[in-house]
Amino acid sequence: WCHGFKLHLACNDRGEIIAFVLTGANVSDKDPNVFKVLAKRLYGKLFADKG
Repeated sequence: WCHGFKLHLACNDRGEIIAFVLTGANVSDKDPNVFKVLAKRLYGKLFADKG
């Protein structure tokens, strides 16, 4: 078995990292809990791509 991790980042308009979440590789990129944790302390608009 291979174990892995995923790093999800939120950056501002200057490219600075303002939030991050580290999940297991088996967690789906579409998991709404990832976005909830990323956006917990953010305000404004959150944009994402389809992957």
